[in-house]
Amino acid sequence: LLLVRCGPRPAVRWADVRVVTLAAVPGVLAGVLVLAVVSKAALQLAVGVGVLAAVGLQVLRRPAHGRTTASWWTTLGVGLTAGVLTTTTGTNGPPLVLWLERRRPAPAEMRDTLAVMFLALNLLGAAVLTASARAGQALRPDVVLVLLAAAVVGHVVGRRLFHLLDVRRFRVAGLTLSALAGAASIAAALG
Repeated sequence: LLLVRCGPRPAVRWADVRVVTLAAVPGVLAGVLVLAVVSKAALQLAVGVGVLAAVGLQVLRRPAHGRTTASWWTTLGVGLTAGVLTTTTGTNGPPLVLWLERRRPAPAEMRDTLAVMFLALNLLGAAVLTASARAGQALRPDVVLVLLAAAVVGHVVGRRLFHLLDVRRFRVAGLTLSALAGAASIAAALG
């Protein structure tokens, strides 16, 4: 929805999308293997703790002035991690948000780049999970309809809120949502 909107052309960092998506391919495949040997609760707990630790490190770091570049290895690591998380827990957002946040793109660039990355990784993950017969509950029509409805509502609300946030508040919102995702993952693991 974000990418096909009317108005200005999306501000996508295509080089980042290409590298992260290519690096995610082995991660998506490895994630299917991880699902076979690690319990869901253990995965959720590990992801939650990892996300909260990463958010904590991000908050404690000195803010970079202007844009920063990530090393090639860091970018590959983020792509690989996002790929594994795509097929194991579906929580590939926090590492992508935190990685982009550290690079300091403009809010519109971050929003649009994340939209393309999520689309690419989710399509890749759905294809691999379907091919491996691990798609299970996620592809049931009632689940898909609920998720699509949630995506539309989220898009409408997010579009209205985006223009109300200055750069600092946008970055705080990204870190806060990442921390909430980590906490939710831990709660799901312990619940």
